[in-house]
Amino acid sequence: MISTFTYAVFFMAVPHRGSNYAGFGKIASNIVGLVTFQQKNSFLQSVSIDSDYNKELNSKFEPLLKLYKFYTWMEGREVPGVGLIVPEDSARLNLPPPQQICRVTERHHRNISQFPSSNDPEWKVLSGAISEAARDAMGSISYTPTLDRSYDMIGELRHEAPYAQDLLGAISEAQVVIDDMHTFCHNTELQSRDCEAGVASDVALSLAKLLLAVMSPILSLSSSSNVLTAIAALLLNSILAVLPSKSYLLEKVEEGQEAEEAIMKAEKWAIDNLNGSQRAALRSGHSLKQKIAALELQEIDDAQVPLLVQARLLQGGLQTLVERNTQDIHERRVKYERARRIVTRTEEVRHKVEDKTKKETYMVLNDELRKEQQNQDSDDFNNCPMGCVIL
Repeated sequence: MISTFTYAVFFMAVPHRGSNYAGFGKIASNIVGLVTFQQKNSFLQSVSIDSDYNKELNSKFEPLLKLYKFYTWMEGREVPGVGLIVPEDSARLNLPPPQQICRVTERHHRNISQFPSSNDPEWKVLSGAISEAARDAMGSISYTPTLDRSYDMIGELRHEAPYAQDLLGAISEAQVVIDDMHTFCHNTELQSRDCEAGVASDVALSLAKLLLAVMSPILSLSSSSNVLTAIAALLLNSILAVLPSKSYLLEKVEEGQEAEEAIMKAEKWAIDNLNGSQRAALRSGHSLKQKIAALELQEIDDAQVPLLVQARLLQGGLQTLVERNTQDIHERRVKYERARRIVTRTEEVRHKVEDKTKKETYMVLNDELRKEQQNQDSDDFNNCPMGCVIL
């Protein structure tokens, strides 16, 4: 009776063809068995790639595929220190839309089903899909105990308009992608992290100006002509006597490094999330394009015209989303790489001056500031223009 009145099934990072990390699960199961004297978990054995048990389960499950609609939620992030547990090729069923709706989440295997609150973006998408499935189930011709007649009716419907049904699935997937991106752009966590990056950038800029002000006398002397070099050398010791100590200087350098690391952390988080949205938008756009082209090759009736219009509007929305994401990712990548370069150089400088005197430390910093200025000039020259597209 339960199977008769089941309309849809939701899979959350479920491996249908095994996982490379099942071996780790077996080891963990064996360790638990040694401590608790419990039997081994047959499920952990089954998820080994190409295992006999897994093949047997798949063969038993395959006849059920035609009975239900499937919502497949996949992990889009790696478990820290472990990696991707269930890859997409294992999580996906070999079913076309609209029978299967796939979504790559911005979660990893351990937290894909965990939602801190009802305002969580991933929960909003999932709960929306559950509500949609419930509404469809109540009005679906397959939601009936008379399964044989139900299959006949579904077959007739798909025979009459198979391409329209495929397009409906692509439209649903595209709308989820667009809604998810809009939710992310207005996410309080994104705004908070951008604010943190802005504060860190201001701190780094202030410290850079302070360091430049402290170093400007030495920079001026080191740029003197050969005629003035002797005089500059005489003045250098006098200037060094009134400049801040080496420890104070290194303290400010460390604060600047921490600020750049905060920028890196904020930008990397945003880039990772935007890359996930970019992948989903590109996949959805490609699917929508194929379904539109397939339907246009058929004889289109008046009832299908609104469907095509909606699909083309979503196609344009996805294209706009991809272009905006591309520019945003590029700008954030420039900020991240600049901060990463500064952090790397700072570490190198701190190592260089570890055993140096005050005078030697200032001279090393003088050389590094000149190199950094040259890098900045090179970045400004080679920076990608606003209109560029990187895919």
